[in-house]
Amino acid sequence: MFRADLFLKLARRAAGRGVSFWELYEELGDAAAEAVQAAVSLGVLKWQRRGSAKVVYTAGPVAEAMLKVGERCWVAAVSLRGRVYLNTPFGLYAVCPTPSHIASAAHKLAEACGAPYVEVHREVADAVRRALRTARGLERWITCRE
Repeated sequence: MFRADLFLKLARRAAGRGVSFWELYEELGDAAAEAVQAAVSLGVLKWQRRGSAKVVYTAGPVAEAMLKVGERCWVAAVSLRGRVYLNTPFGLYAVCPTPSHIASAAHKLAEACGAPYVEVHREVADAVRRALRTARGLERWITCRE
């Protein structure tokens, strides 16, 4: 498991022209392959081919949400293995897509950011809806059986 600041660093590096795997390998060392794989699965990086053989990673939809200018308390979500993971400035947070779990996550995030609860709740709920809408296969219906 990687810390959220690594994903933020990857998002910053990939914004704009993109970044090759070898540039990331020089910076991260042997952990680069696992970090890139985790970032692609969470939507932070997006795989692209430039030219005939060059592969680059560009900023994915989650990275764009992370890099919004002037926004203190961003949130992005991805549905993975039956759970919805919220990617926040404070790290990953697993939630079930139920109103009580969403409200709890929004309350904690609003308190930590010092932002109004209503705005954060709206943003968290929209992110969860987007994650479930783009989920593959049966994941949008089979989430969080506690």
